[in-house]
Amino acid sequence: MPRRTTPQKFRRRLIAIAASAALAPASAWALDLANSPPGTVEPYVAPNVILSLDDSTSMNANDMIKNTKTRTTVLKEALKEVFNDKSLVPDGKIRLAWHSFGMQPEGGGWQGCTKVDGLTFYRLNATSASSDKYTNTMRVLEGKHRENFLKYADAFTSCASTPTHWMVKGADDYMRAPLNKNGPWADRPTEQLASASNDNKPLGCRRNYHILLTDGDWNGTYEKNYPVNTSPVNFDNQDSKRNIHGKEGTSGSTEEFDPFKLPDGTEYNRDDPNTWVYRDIDFPTWSRWHPGYKGQYLSSLSDWTFKSWATELQPKASLSGQVSPLPEYLKAPATETFTNPKTKKTATLNKYWNPRYNPATWPHMVTFTIGFSNDSIPKRQFRPVGKTSAEVKTSTGKYWIDADIASDWYKKKDAPLWQWDGPFLAGGNTGKVTWGEDESKNNNHGALDSLTDNGNKGLLIPPSSTLPYGYDGSFADYAAGRAQWYSVKGGEAGQDMWHAAINGRGQFYAVEKGEDLKKAFEQIIRTINTEVSPSITSTALSGSNISRSGVSKFTGNYEPQSGWKGFVIAETVDTDGGVTLAWGGENTANKLDALASHESRVILSWSDQWVNAAPKGGVPFVWAADQSNLSTSQKLALQKAPNGTDQGATAGQNRLNYIRGDRSKEGTNPSNYTESKPYRQRQSRQGDIVNSEVWYTAAPARSYAFNGYRDFIKTYKDRTPMIYVGGNDGMLHGFSAQDGTEKIAYVPQGVIPSLTRLTAPAYDQQHRYFVDGSPMTGDANTSTDPTSPDWRTLLVGTLGAGGRGYFVLDVTDPAGFEATATKAPSLVVLDRTRSTEVSAPDCTLLTAPADKAACVTAVTQDRDIGHITAAPVTNSTSLLHASQITMLNNNRWAVVLGNGYNSANQRPVLLVQYLDGNKELLTIPTTVDVPGTGKANDNGLSAPRLVDLNGDDRPDIAYAGDNQGNMWKFDLTSYDASEWGVAFSGEPLFTAQRPAVYGSSGTELPQPITVAPTTRANDRKKCELDSATNECKANTSTAVGGMMVAFGTGRNVARNDPESTNVNTLYSVLDNTRYRYKEGSNPKRLEVHDGTCPPSLTCDPNKLPDAPKALGAGVDAAKLKKQTTTVVSGSQQATLGQDPLKATNWGSYNGWYLDLPSTGERLLKPLDFYDGSNILTVYSQVPAKGSNVFDASIESCETGSVDDERQYRTFINIMDGATPSIQLMAVANGTTNIMVRRQVRKGAHAMVTSKDKNTDLSSCVGDKCDATLLEKEELNRMPETTSRPSWRQMQ
Repeated sequence: MPRRTTPQKFRRRLIAIAASAALAPASAWALDLANSPPGTVEPYVAPNVILSLDDSTSMNANDMIKNTKTRTTVLKEALKEVFNDKSLVPDGKIRLAWHSFGMQPEGGGWQGCTKVDGLTFYRLNATSASSDKYTNTMRVLEGKHRENFLKYADAFTSCASTPTHWMVKGADDYMRAPLNKNGPWADRPTEQLASASNDNKPLGCRRNYHILLTDGDWNGTYEKNYPVNTSPVNFDNQDSKRNIHGKEGTSGSTEEFDPFKLPDGTEYNRDDPNTWVYRDIDFPTWSRWHPGYKGQYLSSLSDWTFKSWATELQPKASLSGQVSPLPEYLKAPATETFTNPKTKKTATLNKYWNPRYNPATWPHMVTFTIGFSNDSIPKRQFRPVGKTSAEVKTSTGKYWIDADIASDWYKKKDAPLWQWDGPFLAGGNTGKVTWGEDESKNNNHGALDSLTDNGNKGLLIPPSSTLPYGYDGSFADYAAGRAQWYSVKGGEAGQDMWHAAINGRGQFYAVEKGEDLKKAFEQIIRTINTEVSPSITSTALSGSNISRSGVSKFTGNYEPQSGWKGFVIAETVDTDGGVTLAWGGENTANKLDALASHESRVILSWSDQWVNAAPKGGVPFVWAADQSNLSTSQKLALQKAPNGTDQGATAGQNRLNYIRGDRSKEGTNPSNYTESKPYRQRQSRQGDIVNSEVWYTAAPARSYAFNGYRDFIKTYKDRTPMIYVGGNDGMLHGFSAQDGTEKIAYVPQGVIPSLTRLTAPAYDQQHRYFVDGSPMTGDANTSTDPTSPDWRTLLVGTLGAGGRGYFVLDVTDPAGFEATATKAPSLVVLDRTRSTEVSAPDCTLLTAPADKAACVTAVTQDRDIGHITAAPVTNSTSLLHASQITMLNNNRWAVVLGNGYNSANQRPVLLVQYLDGNKELLTIPTTVDVPGTGKANDNGLSAPRLVDLNGDDRPDIAYAGDNQGNMWKFDLTSYDASEWGVAFSGEPLFTAQRPAVYGSSGTELPQPITVAPTTRANDRKKCELDSATNECKANTSTAVGGMMVAFGTGRNVARNDPESTNVNTLYSVLDNTRYRYKEGSNPKRLEVHDGTCPPSLTCDPNKLPDAPKALGAGVDAAKLKKQTTTVVSGSQQATLGQDPLKATNWGSYNGWYLDLPSTGERLLKPLDFYDGSNILTVYSQVPAKGSNVFDASIESCETGSVDDERQYRTFINIMDGATPSIQLMAVANGTTNIMVRRQVRKGAHAMVTSKDKNTDLSSCVGDKCDATLLEKEELNRMPETTSRPSWRQMQ
């Protein structure tokens, strides 16, 4: 068959490497790999919820439900309905503590208004956190504690005053009290402070919430001996640079406080307008009940809620784990603009300071406030202080008292502050406000300063939503400093309640009608539940992946909620990108489940019994009394229960049959398991497919000119097309692509020690990976005799996160698949998989010298083989074949792999596994560093990109990245394999490292490279710059030459990887190496041109190329040009900065880079060229977040929040970082800038090509996908394509 010169219509798009798992204990390996997909097996950490309830006498007002019920009655009913609703608040969902205004601290002599026989209620404070006497302190809301709270709610009585400040202070003090087993931080309050598994530290990821309800103005005792102030006073007016505060009752004096920063180091700077919305004015008041009368300060409610949010409630070092920002914050736009609907004035906040979101990563408390009744609703809007327009303008945004104002205000302590110099309504009233006046009749609302006029005569513009308060209406004025928060009395307590919710990063609920109170509580509880609960279904289909053949598409899926069922569906893709179901609408699981018996299945495995200096090899996966199939040690592993107890041969056989698909011994969920039916109930014989790519294999179709290959094509031109995929049921599956029936399955030796886990009823909450790596196939001549070729189609598979190593099967003839003792040894070529649950073989136990020597060699080599999680690299001219299965320059066939992660030696190694002859393994390490040090510390090599420079179907070089951000180059040009090695004298071509935070200039961190790079010979020109014209000087144009190596950074294989917010980057770097044919070589081979002239030749020194040179570490050392994207307002698209490399500056740069702009974004999928051009198609992801604990019933800080996957697609030129020459995406009318980036649906994407368009086809369909994103998107084709790079460009 002639070489194919046009791109295939259907290009493979491989799945992102999602979270993966190790079977060894976390401490055993360098990377703590995950065990299950994000969002499927979740630890739940119940949040702390504190209720502060108003039981003041005003709550007895009979003004609710058309004046038929008191406020107290409505509150009682709401509490009982909400907290007795187990669908809203199931047992164990939250932990609850409560107190009321009338409760006194212990020792106060009075327990408050509400009394219940046998129960003890005291106000929450630091003392109550160490006592087990209180009924109302923090406990899990279930059983007796729920019963006690409902008794309290039923007996709720109002008889007290309204010391609201004491409530917020008490809640804060309670959370700051020293850690105690009776306190709110205890893992099990009253029983255990913390577990030994967390270093005896309570969980730091537990979220804390305060719900404060009051019906109006505060009052009560605030005398000097009962100080209710924060430290320093007026806490929310601090500053990161200086803190100046007018001294009490003085004229012009000031007091300085220490600079204040948030626990994450963020500056709280009064000069930053982003912080103005959190600042209020401090307020000395006027009677013996309000401390200004005696020269005291009273902090506002918002001071306290800001302190509870902005400072550590407990030192981080005393807790285990920490909270993470919620997904809403990570997804939020960088800035948001708010608008006053009357005046159209705006305010813009960056997302860190936007009160909609919570970026805190330290132990903190979020506050929700409920204003209950009309008395607690904000009514007026006040402008900044000042008697003249100039004073008001100067005071805009200043929520603090400076010395001059203090001189006037503090000496007038015998009357209310606002009676002298303010507050003034934002309508511009130049006289004092007389409380109780009808503002609508006030004729003196002329604008004192148009800057602060709110357009509503000084009355607050309410938001469109008050349950909870929205961020429209007057909010923009407060955010911009045009309005002033006052914690004043006289019917304006609602101002402080609203502000308290903003400062506590919660929400304010304005409840004027009794029937809305229950709704407010329900919404708050639902908000809390959303912030702390995982969504199992939110990411259940994010593991979908696609393989295509002709007009067929095969998609793998998994369903955690269905007992970890997995399946592949087949669809037919029309020329317009439309899809219809194939296989009669059935999937592979349906086909397997329809089998009458598991005995008809062809399932093979590998015996590790040593025979004649080698393992026995391929065997049927069938129980035998002797070692004719599995070895004695393998059978023993199946005989053992999950707890390690040997249950005998019968149990071992039953477990093996269960793995094969026998369902006769399955029990019934949730707990109906008996001695005769002890094994886990499944929903299907087929297990989940998560990270394994579906791989399609048809008839052989390469364009090899090698001896015998044409006959091979003829022999197998009509063989059954197959799809292969790994499953976490312990097998690689091979299905007919024609009808979905299983033709073969393989159980690698590396998963056998773990198979017993699959039978355990608890497995559904203790998911593990098994055969989770992606298979690939390729044709290879397995004979070393040139005159007698033996062509075979070989499949190479890996365990991915399920174990270390790889295996090779002969899948040449699906019609010949048989599970017999005669066929199995030839179908299973080799198996170098290893379990992480068992130790390396003890070679000393072998008696035969040859066996022992072979064992020692294998064990030594195994130390360089890790978890190979990388997706296969496809061949650019034959996309249904893997480029990693190839003939090398020594004329031997091999599969070339990166060694993956968590090898014993921890170093990056290129693995060359020969597929012919004795099938030996050649390892090419990048370093000789001691494990755990230098480049052998938590390191490993990803998949290699093999490059054939001279078109002889033998790769000459390979590029591959590692976990430390090194992009390695391997020189494979020689005919002598002993000369192969790392290029650049053992140094990497480039090391990727960037600051952790986007746009910052902090310490640069290594950026892991987990996907194979993409390469293309550089076809650009460079010249000398004419500084006068900024153009090229005449006759100075020369070829740049060399190879562009494009790759992205980011990782998603370890447990904590989804939580990472470090910056990742797309790079395209220049390898300037030139090559020449090696003089005298036979057969003819290339060599690296070192920039010198061979002794036997005469060379023009002016025409010699530069010597090969590594680029170093970081973008500055490597001289890479920065590229940026800009989001177009109101769209999902972005443009690229118009500053690509060009002829005049190629001499100053060695490539370009683009920092991925979304928080947590990374590149986990291979790059491809769009439509045969130089334009890269880049799919980058913010991966799904969720936890991967062994047991979801155990509270754990494995993850701080749960989030769905987000994915972006970017088009950019590999050569110079330029935009495409035409608009590829559909854009809004009038758009002139070329759009290069947009958000697309999660999961795998396939690019389908027709005559005049391409279609980007998403595998994500249905209600699990973002409906605002396109399922299929039509794209324009490039006007021209780029031919394959010429060998001349590399000379």
